[in-house]
Amino acid sequence: LKKVFKKVESIRKRSEEKRIKVKQLGENYDESLGSVGPKNKQKQGKESETLVDAINTTASSIRDQLQSLHKEIPHDEDALMTNDRIKKNVHTTLLEDFIELMQDYQNKQNKHNGIMRKLIKEQVEMVNPNATEEDVEKAIENPQIIFVADTSKAQESYNYIQNKHTEILKLEKSLEEVHQLFVDMAVLVEEQSETITRIAFQVANVKKDIIAATDELKEANKIQRRRCNVM
Repeated sequence: LKKVFKKVESIRKRSEEKRIKVKQLGENYDESLGSVGPKNKQKQGKESETLVDAINTTASSIRDQLQSLHKEIPHDEDALMTNDRIKKNVHTTLLEDFIELMQDYQNKQNKHNGIMRKLIKEQVEMVNPNATEEDVEKAIENPQIIFVADTSKAQESYNYIQNKHTEILKLEKSLEEVHQLFVDMAVLVEEQSETITRIAFQVANVKKDIIAATDELKEANKIQRRRCNVM
């Protein structure tokens, strides 16, 4: 089991690194919305891009390690030895943690993507108040169409949308990579679902036992107090 625990420690270390970077990315996204001036916005954009690249690289590495660990576990539940069961339970815990972390990461990116699209919509409507959702989508795909009139407002909107257009493309590329990671994990999740359900059931039973024991202890204390009062 030494080799297994070495892999487990590596996965946990990388997961913690990823968790920190995901938190930093969320904070960076929030700060970027309040940034003033092109230099600050550009700086925030580069920092976010660097974090996204690092998170995706780490996530891919964790996925590979989880898949490698999974291959060491016999698929026949009845054939599992004690060490195999330990491996499987540890793998299940790591897999659940990884999926939860990826969902948090995906949610942050989806939220930021939605905000970027909303900001672009506002810029398009400044130039063309009658713009439809289709017009907004076209502006996101090709900012050139914002030049519906040769005005300073149109130029300003074009520059803004051009910048956000690049950011959205990178963001959506990252979301595609995250989606692929979920696809890769789908097989592991399906195979581990029975174990996950069993562990959840065991945890639920432990909670019930704790509650029952607590109730019994309270009742015992009441009886003891009554005896003391009688004496």
